[in-house]
Amino acid sequence: MNAVIAVFLGLMAVVSAGALVVPHQQQQQSGDNDWDFILFVQRWPASACVNGHVTGGQAATPQKCSFPPEMAPNAWLMHGIWPTKTGTEGPVNCDKTAKWDINPVESLVPELKADWSNLESNTTYDSFWSHEWLKHGTCAQNLPALVGEFNFFNVPLTLREKFYDFHAALANKNILPDANRKYSHDAFAAALQTAYGSTAEVWCAYDKGTKEHYVAEIRLCLTKTFDLMDCPDSEVKPKSTLGTSSCPTSQELIYAPVKPTGVPILPRPTRPTPQ
Repeated sequence: MNAVIAVFLGLMAVVSAGALVVPHQQQQQSGDNDWDFILFVQRWPASACVNGHVTGGQAATPQKCSFPPEMAPNAWLMHGIWPTKTGTEGPVNCDKTAKWDINPVESLVPELKADWSNLESNTTYDSFWSHEWLKHGTCAQNLPALVGEFNFFNVPLTLREKFYDFHAALANKNILPDANRKYSHDAFAAALQTAYGSTAEVWCAYDKGTKEHYVAEIRLCLTKTFDLMDCPDSEVKPKSTLGTSSCPTSQELIYAPVKPTGVPILPRPTRPTPQ
C-alpha cells in the first residue's frame, strides 16, 4: 500500500499545487513544533456522545452532543491528524497568533460536514475544524504536504476515503455495532492489524454510571510521508484529559450503534474529480 499512497500523494500535490504555493499560516510560529510522526484519528459518533455529551471534543468539559443531519451514516468520523513527538501529546498550538479562516476550505465544507462532523450542538458549525486547525494544523506547517488550511483538511479526508474505512475493516471480521454484543480489545486490534498490516490504538470512553467501556476512537500512526507505521508504545497514555483513554485489554468493550435522531440524513456528498 505504501507505493500506492506515495503515487497518490504525488498526484494530489500536483492537483493542489496552488494551495501549496501560499502557506497561509506559516509566517509566524511560536513554541516547539518539533515532531516525529502523525496520529491519524477517527472517532465513533455513538461513543463520542456517551450520556449525551461529547467526549474527546473541543473543550476540557463535556459539551452537549447531537448528530447533524449531514453526518455520514454508519461511518467513523475524522477527529484529526495530530503531529506527535514520541512520548508526548504534542506539540499543540504552535502559532499563538494564528486565526481560523474558513475561506480556503469552502469547497470541502460539504465533505467536512459529512465526514468530519461537529457533534457539539451548542457551537458554530465550523468550530471543531477551527479547533483542529489552531491546535494541530499550526504544528503541521513544517510539512509541505499539509501547508495551509486546505491541505491540512483535504489530505486526511482523501486518505480516509481511499484507504482507511474503519467500519469496513471491522465489519470484515464480523465486528459490527450492536447494543447486545461485546467485543474484546484483541478482536479490534486483530481486525485492524489484518486490514492495515500495522498496529493501531483503540481508545474508549468510560461511562461511570454503567461502568462500561465504549469504543470511541481508532488511531493509526503515519510517517511524515504518510506511510503506515506501528504506533510507538510510549504513545499509549493511561488517561486523557478529554474523556477518552486507551481501552482496557482485560474487559469487554461496547461498540454501540448510532441511534436514529429522527432528523433525515442528507445525501452523501461526492468528491469533485480533479480536472
